[in-house]
Amino acid sequence: MLLGVGTGGPQWVEYFEGNDGIDRPVPRMREYTHVTRDTWRHLATIEPVSFEGEFYRFANPPLNPWGGRALARPRIPLYTAALRPLCLRLAGEIADGVLAYFISPGYLSEVIEPDVAKGAARVDRDPGEVDIASLTLCSVCEDRQEAMR
Repeated sequence: MLLGVGTGGPQWVEYFEGNDGIDRPVPRMREYTHVTRDTWRHLATIEPVSFEGEFYRFANPPLNPWGGRALARPRIPLYTAALRPLCLRLAGEIADGVLAYFISPGYLSEVIEPDVAKGAARVDRDPGEVDIASLTLCSVCEDRQEAMR
């Protein structure tokens, strides 16, 4: 399993969540990623965790009668849903991967890979450590009209 998270586009958020849009998506995603990882760490170790950010806050409950939980692996890979430069750079800096949507090979090589590399360089990270995945719809058929249908 991997977890893909993103802020969503402003129109999407407004329509589906009744919200008037998302301001400052990069700082929001940075905090959300941090809180998500802190939560997983706490569930595994029961070590105290506390975070107070601009958008999110998290503190472990004072009492957990169930104790820690054995995790199948140390952490779940967290992918940032991103298409635009600033979120791609953030992904290069803090995410395990990028989850894109309907990208062309040109957009991959001209925008996504360079911006992921810029983010990775900020933290002296190898950009090759950041996986890049994309939702791609296709229909394979020898008959073009049938494939398009």
